[in-house]
Amino acid sequence: DIRQISCELNVHLKTIYSVRYHVLTKLGCRTVLDYQILSVSKAFTHWLTINNVDNVISRVNSKVIA
Repeated sequence: DIRQISCELNVHLKTIYSVRYHVLTKLGCRTVLDYQILSVSKAFTHWLTINNVDNVISRVNSKVIA
């Protein structure tokens, strides 16, 4: 839950939504569904592998962003 994350990080809820929006925009996603499709695409997972960032986007992180 984003409210729980907000409390644990001591960050305003609006800040979390704003950061999430900017991250999705930089990835070229207009919706969370676009992000979820992107995160499991072969090209994106290959890019993560060759750039050694396997743990950046995991199933847990995907749920947090959603």
